[in-house]
Amino acid sequence: MVPQEVLPLDEERVAAALGHRERYSDGAGRFLLQRPFGTVEVVVVGPPAAALVLRCRWPRRISVDHQAHVRDVVDAFNRTSPGPALSLTVTDRGEIVVLAQCAHWLPAGVTESQLAGILARAWVALPAALATMDHAFPDPFAAAS
Repeated sequence: MVPQEVLPLDEERVAAALGHRERYSDGAGRFLLQRPFGTVEVVVVGPPAAALVLRCRWPRRISVDHQAHVRDVVDAFNRTSPGPALSLTVTDRGEIVVLAQCAHWLPAGVTESQLAGILARAWVALPAALATMDHAFPDPFAAAS
């Protein structure tokens, strides 16, 4: 087996690892990709590039009246799950927004297979985290199965 070279993380390498999926880039290290579970923001943090962050938003917003219950679900998930992390914010309109985020600190660089593995794990872990929210807060308008 030929070892892979550890190379610095940069926007071009992330773009190549994302492949030819439909994506949008701001040219400053941020990509948006539409996945079946929602829009994922992929951010190369730097300069110099030292971290890769993947995050997506739970597609529903709920009233701040449910903040205690949402906080309990998010806290329980974060205590028992190795990742991604869930967080919540409250908007000026009194709605709770929940984010799922995978962050990888990579100041020494990353191999091609490691970068591919990080992305593959995120495509599984992010929707699993958001499914926790769906389970705790079923959509009242979802079609009955």
